[in-house]
Amino acid sequence: GASDVLVVLKTGSTEIFEKLPEHLLTLFNCVPHKLIFSDLEQDVAGIHVHDALANIPHSWKTELPEFEAYREIKEARGMGLDLANLKSGRFWDLDKWKFLPMVHRSRQMFPDVKWAIFIEADTALSWTNFLQLTRAHDSELKLYFGAQNMLGDTAFAHGGSGIVLSQGALDAYESVYDELYTTTWKQYTKNSCCGDGVIAQALKDAGVELTPAWPMIQGETPSSLDWTRRHWCAPAVTWHHAASFEIDELWQYHNDWVAEHGWDTPYLFRDIYATFVSPHLRESRDNWDNLSREFQFPRDPTEINDSGRVRPEAEVHAHESFEKCRTLCEGRKDCLQFRWRGGRNKRCWLSNVVQLGRPVPEDDEVKPRSGWLLDRIDEWKQKREPC
Repeated sequence: GASDVLVVLKTGSTEIFEKLPEHLLTLFNCVPHKLIFSDLEQDVAGIHVHDALANIPHSWKTELPEFEAYREIKEARGMGLDLANLKSGRFWDLDKWKFLPMVHRSRQMFPDVKWAIFIEADTALSWTNFLQLTRAHDSELKLYFGAQNMLGDTAFAHGGSGIVLSQGALDAYESVYDELYTTTWKQYTKNSCCGDGVIAQALKDAGVELTPAWPMIQGETPSSLDWTRRHWCAPAVTWHHAASFEIDELWQYHNDWVAEHGWDTPYLFRDIYATFVSPHLRESRDNWDNLSREFQFPRDPTEINDSGRVRPEAEVHAHESFEKCRTLCEGRKDCLQFRWRGGRNKRCWLSNVVQLGRPVPEDDEVKPRSGWLLDRIDEWKQKREPC
């Protein structure tokens, strides 16, 4: 149950007041065991934030260029400055050094939990779906779940989507930490771009391999996801790159779901689609990018390598107007949505998957517009049912 699980949130002092409050108001109100790690020891709204870098050897902090940003944070803090103004790429470079000690200290502080999930400040976590995921597996096995990415030939769980470790995996990691952290794992971190990739290399040394858990553990948001049959009937456990308002809306949805269905029935991607995507699809939306990218039809066909084929009339004219772009989409049986922009660089894009997308700035010259073929999308949905 909930008391067997630890939720660990990693953030940075330059973004903490922008991104942490939403979690304190939602998920962290409900979770019994939680930790927050950053690059500065501080208290936020009465909750302690741990400095993940505090116990890194002093010699490393002097020798490694990434730690210049760490010293800058400390100096700015000492001068009473707003750390949000320090933002730059250097803090991303520093971030990779947080991962290994964060996992180690989490296990030290909560030695008895059966599961830990490590998320970031723009991750939205479904608490009920996550608890149900953990109940379905044996925590004594060495389990490492996440959305799979590759770093060279190492499969790793993408950090922003969420890294899940069982008791067995955490204990295996701890058993080699003291021996390998200051030698092999230091080199891994030094040579790597990304801390989530380093975690995978370290776990591999401890005999723990990744079990891919996509699409349940997810790198998109409901508005950016390309909705396909692969998602439809899976439980939605995490989302990444979620804005504060999305984290709040997803949490409210979670609570409404639990009130109606209890804690033993997961909500699926199709349930999220019905609430967060379907009601916002239109025949036409002005100043909107629905992320159609699959096929593009520019004014100048030489821009795209089309192997010199003779283009049908509908393709030749598709860039000329929003209506002609729609006509081209209607004429292709798999097309579900389209996007058009005017101005000097007119073009039409089509897509065979549904995406909601996002608003874009109003532009009188370009007039960006998106559209969906709603009847066709309804047919597509019917074919996915029942789960």
